[in-house]
Amino acid sequence: MNPPEQAMNALMQVIDGMAMSERLRLVERIVREVAAATEHAAAHVADDRVMGLFSDEAALIDEIHEGAMVARELDLLRRQGA
Repeated sequence: MNPPEQAMNALMQVIDGMAMSERLRLVERIVREVAAATEHAAAHVADDRVMGLFSDEAALIDEIHEGAMVARELDLLRRQGA
């Protein structure tokens, strides 16, 4: 038996000793955490798709980045003492 299976068996032994109301709370918590993790992963996939559109345009990305950095340096609110 591999370590994840051992861990799950140990957890199941603990869960078997819990009252039904506690089991339901645990299931609800797990479902919420999995849903949040899934939403987070989906957001990253969407970001990757947008960046993937520029995968063959390294020079364009460098140009955009340079323009953004110059704009930041020229921004009056970023200057010290302002």
